[in-house]
Amino acid sequence: MSSEGPVFKLKECIDEVSKQMTNAGLRRVGEPKLDKCDSPACISFKVIHNFHTILKSWECDSETAKILNGELTCPELIHGLKLNGEGRGAHHGKILINGDNGTIVEGIMAGTTNAGTHHTIKGSDCEPCDQKGHMEGRVIANITKGPLAGSRIFASYMIFFEYSTEFKDTVALGNLEGVIVRDCMY
Repeated sequence: MSSEGPVFKLKECIDEVSKQMTNAGLRRVGEPKLDKCDSPACISFKVIHNFHTILKSWECDSETAKILNGELTCPELIHGLKLNGEGRGAHHGKILINGDNGTIVEGIMAGTTNAGTHHTIKGSDCEPCDQKGHMEGRVIANITKGPLAGSRIFASYMIFFEYSTEFKDTVALGNLEGVIVRDCMY
């Protein structure tokens, strides 16, 4: 999978991706585990979820990006968190998008969990630094089948969910905003 964004020496097209994540959910896979270390002294909580959502076009979606409308799955979204699933952490997993016109997208999603990223800037008070029930990160993916095979996707996502002790099954909602980078045909 190429993680290159736009390449300066190539002729490429950039198309907006703007999706709502609907009917989203995080379903726990197996039992969580605690990692206890003596040196350094710490306890980490780890859990795996199956993440599933439907992607639908949103306000800034380009005509080109409509082929990404469909199902996004991440069968093993791994979370590593402080405390008992309610603390700050990180997550990552492989994604698959089954879009329109036989479009298949394969890639990764990775980011932070239970951390607010939009702080007080120039008088704006948006999120606390420990925003519970909040996942934010980046998708890097390749379109492997369909009309835009060979194109790359770079996007940011934000997902809200109901947080709980031991990070149990929960519904979620969110959005995906980014671009498709594709080669010019001539």
